[in-house]
Amino acid sequence: MKEVIVSQLESSKAFRDTLCEVLNEISTGKQLEDPECLTVLSELIKASIGVDEGDYKFFYTILESSNNIFTIPSSNRKVYLWSLISEHPKWQDMNLWKTCMFEIVTMKIEEAKRRQILKMQSQQAELNITAGAEEI
Repeated sequence: MKEVIVSQLESSKAFRDTLCEVLNEISTGKQLEDPECLTVLSELIKASIGVDEGDYKFFYTILESSNNIFTIPSSNRKVYLWSLISEHPKWQDMNLWKTCMFEIVTMKIEEAKRRQILKMQSQQAELNITAGAEEI
């Protein structure tokens, strides 16, 4: 029963979105006090990483946070999240990462274009209001 529940969670978009939120929240470069937390986090990622190859936000969040999340076990050496997931076949799939980076950059360019258009529209509306006020 446990395996069925875990399987359903791992394949859930909502679960991956929540995992992204968790990664972003703890991705401040702070140490996880309990090394077991990093292990559990890495297992959740490894179980979820190959479910939806089109979920570029998920892959990018993992990439972005994996070098910031760490713990220091009894060996007194930092262990980073990336070191626990680096053996996963999807992590090593360069085509997947190239596509992911391309998609993320494309999304960021589109987002910047939208912001620029909104800014220009806002400026135009402001000019129209100013021009209308001067006519009165």
